[in-house]
Amino acid sequence: MKCPYCKEEIDENVNICPVCGEKIYFIFRFLDMINHHKKPITIVLLALILLYLLIFGGIKAYNSISKQMNNPTYKTIIEHETISAKDNPLYASDAINILNKQSADLMELLKSKQSKRRKNNVFSTFYENLIYYNNVVIERTGGETSIWNPRFERGKKDFISGLIIEPIMEKDYIGPAGLKIITPSADYIEFISAGEGYFVTTINYNYIYNTYSEYLDKNWKEYLEIRKKERNDLGDSSYYDDGCIMPSKQKLMEWIISWQNFQKKYPKFKSKEIDILLSRYTADFILGYENSYGITFEDYSDNAKLRPEAKTDYETFLKKVNPKTKEYKIVEKCYNALKTHDFKDNKEFSAYLEEWRNKYSDENIWDILP
Repeated sequence: MKCPYCKEEIDENVNICPVCGEKIYFIFRFLDMINHHKKPITIVLLALILLYLLIFGGIKAYNSISKQMNNPTYKTIIEHETISAKDNPLYASDAINILNKQSADLMELLKSKQSKRRKNNVFSTFYENLIYYNNVVIERTGGETSIWNPRFERGKKDFISGLIIEPIMEKDYIGPAGLKIITPSADYIEFISAGEGYFVTTINYNYIYNTYSEYLDKNWKEYLEIRKKERNDLGDSSYYDDGCIMPSKQKLMEWIISWQNFQKKYPKFKSKEIDILLSRYTADFILGYENSYGITFEDYSDNAKLRPEAKTDYETFLKKVNPKTKEYKIVEKCYNALKTHDFKDNKEFSAYLEEWRNKYSDENIWDILP
């Protein structure tokens, strides 16, 4: 028989499709049986049996689904209550407690015999919630949190965030090397450096990958693996550290190519994040950020020439990145504007940069950056 989900040929006696992992209910085998019998009497008898199963089996299925949807395992994640940090006095500790409950419910579901499709769908909702509530934690801890802040005394609850945050002491540091959330526990969130003794929370992609990926489909596994690699490439630093872009031009190119390959391999994978990240990485490759400059000229005169290393960065990008992609065409346009003027600063190039600065200056992408 054919699997009703993926349409692949499977053994009619299996309970789970070996190709897509969906459960093969008796009703599917029954319908396949009808399809292969041509005698009218046989079809009538089979149809009567089917009607009986639909009536009595339907009642049982309804009760099962109703019980399932009232189970906290599904309700706390799927029926996600939207909380606005602006108009709701929510402590950071409350946000973490919500995530802890959802995380426990999610793990219960992932270890159950539910289909992978359902597991992926619920994990997707949990992941959105994780991004949202981490943003609440950032706001409720005051954005960038200083290691010298007297609010964070060892063992004492911070009156603003509701968290117990303690400094991490290391041998070669004069003062604290970082911060860690002690209570409530939150393995999926970690503090990373934002420069000059300040720290900000981000998603701990190493923990997320190691904890959940084995239960998910290949697309989610690869997605989390790329995010984990980005985070590990940055070490203890945030994406922007003290006004500088921490990933090198080489890293930005690698990340852009990784996401382009992912989109090509999994065109049906739904994620607004990937497009936002690709746009941000491309913009930072061209523009730089505050203390770091994507385009470097030899001096500050009107006709200053592009530095050789900056020219090489452009040419390397255009060699490595897929020419059919949006990111390639953006960088190519910028490169050609310089090339037509002997790689000197010019009005066409400046106008193009100004257009990009205006486009990305107010974009809020902090909660999804690695």
